[in-house]
Amino acid sequence: MLLVLCAATCVGVASCTSAPQAELSSASPRDRQEAGTVAMVYVELENPNQEPLPLRTVEYTVELTGQGGMKFQGTRAAEATLPSQGKHRLALPAAFPASVDLVGASYRISGTIRYLKPGQIAAILYDYRVSRPSVDFSGTGTIAAADLAPAGPTR
Repeated sequence: MLLVLCAATCVGVASCTSAPQAELSSASPRDRQEAGTVAMVYVELENPNQEPLPLRTVEYTVELTGQGGMKFQGTRAAEATLPSQGKHRLALPAAFPASVDLVGASYRISGTIRYLKPGQIAAILYDYRVSRPSVDFSGTGTIAAADLAPAGPTR
């Protein structure tokens, strides 16, 4: 019983962190080869907290609307940390057949970003799958040819 009470207290302490905000930024074709074309979809993340938030994984789906429901589903390591009260532009690749002209195509993206709350207890709870905080995102847009800015931190 004491262990359950202690774990509940630890979860309560770790939950004082606010979730980051995620918003669709832009998308552009990145690489075209015989096998296919890769579009990069950019999601702007903002951390309202005083502590940095390490991002763990991103699961997402990009659907080309008006293209017969063509979809790309991806899971990847986020490989980034949201700085304290800062922003980060996350680049998510989506691959499609080379026959599809991505420039000007309408798309829809939805996904979930898992992140680690500050502190050793939060890390233990994450590792043991007790607490895996996440933030969902979604949006629609049109793939533009000119949005070729690299991903990276912004302030």
